[in-house]
Amino acid sequence: MWPFDSQYPCKRLQDIADQAYDYIIVGGGTAGCALASKLSESPETTVLMLEKGPIKDGYQSRIPLASVANGIYTKRQNSSLGNRPVPILSAEPLGGNSRINAMIYTRGTPAYYNQWARTHPAWSWVNVEPYFCKVENSINLCQSRELESNIYPFLRKSASALGLPLGHDINRPDSPAMGYFDLHLTVDSKQYRHSAVRAYLPKEVAVRRRARLHICTGVVASRLHLDASTGLVKGVFVQSSEAKQTDSKTSPRKPTLVTARREVILGAGAIGTPKILQLSGVGPRLVLERVGISVVRHLPGVGSNLGDHCLFPVHVQVPVHETLQQLQSSTLQRAKHAILYAVAGKGWLRSAVDRAILPCTSHFDEEKGAVLATEAADDGETLPDVEIMVVPIGSLPELYPGKSMFTLQTCLIQPESTGTIEITSPDP
Repeated sequence: MWPFDSQYPCKRLQDIADQAYDYIIVGGGTAGCALASKLSESPETTVLMLEKGPIKDGYQSRIPLASVANGIYTKRQNSSLGNRPVPILSAEPLGGNSRINAMIYTRGTPAYYNQWARTHPAWSWVNVEPYFCKVENSINLCQSRELESNIYPFLRKSASALGLPLGHDINRPDSPAMGYFDLHLTVDSKQYRHSAVRAYLPKEVAVRRRARLHICTGVVASRLHLDASTGLVKGVFVQSSEAKQTDSKTSPRKPTLVTARREVILGAGAIGTPKILQLSGVGPRLVLERVGISVVRHLPGVGSNLGDHCLFPVHVQVPVHETLQQLQSSTLQRAKHAILYAVAGKGWLRSAVDRAILPCTSHFDEEKGAVLATEAADDGETLPDVEIMVVPIGSLPELYPGKSMFTLQTCLIQPESTGTIEITSPDP
């Protein structure tokens, strides 16, 4: 289980300067890795993928519990929430958020896709299910329960008392829409985190295709190169992610142009993609003019309609030995679980979240304290609107210093609120 990998093949900024590729992919996250892998299958096609962060695919980054802590939190005040700062989690290593998330793998209930199919039939569950099967490789790992918290059996009994089904496969299309589920995790046969870069661009693939697939890390796309006469995207201006302004009178290092013979694909995520477009002069006129960027194309939709699943925690104080806090407070426990994971892939380090409760609040009788119906997942009337993830540690330790907490991380999975992404400076 102890990996000693040789160096992952990466390009530097000077290696790609003034080069031309068939495809340029901006962003090396989950989508970027999948696209780069697929497009570079052809020996006749050249692909460049640009990523701000490093590889960082060492041993610790692949331990499920340890790698969860590698995210970057950006806080922004929200006027709709009394100007309280709302943290937004992101990741910079190659592989994006698949390197730092909770590794929960859920397809989504069939009814979601059938609703989308009202707009376009290609999105129906019947049409998308084969693609899930294509990318999945189910590994039946024995999940040892002897070391888990004693809180879980009580939660299971509570869910049953409410009328929620127990023990179903959350990803089976014929499972109930609501229930208490053991979650599927994106881990490999050795219980390591299986990120997008490991799934689509493992080192052996990157090495084998290094002549036609260039992965350049530590860079940012400062803006797109647009043809003045046609408005078509012809390339990307790229600069080092370390290129910072030293003061207000100093310009950042001059970006390098890389051109695309076929397409430039923006895969920089919900925040990064509209940012690049706006930096390129494509977006809402008022936003661009406010920061001194010339308007190439007035498109009000760029950066609008941001949606996300809002989380709010419910904390319960429990004995410390029932939570992950025992690893923080005891050197002996840390050593014990480190050995358990390294030798057998067991213990607390394998995951922090592997259970969830999914109810539909509109089908809950508050007087009786029970669920009214638990129809199949293809029934649009009983789609869950809340997901309660069971987290064996306090998610906001600063609120309860010195106390051991258990968190029911409550998530709105059908949010109706929307937001916007707007640049505040021309500096990428």
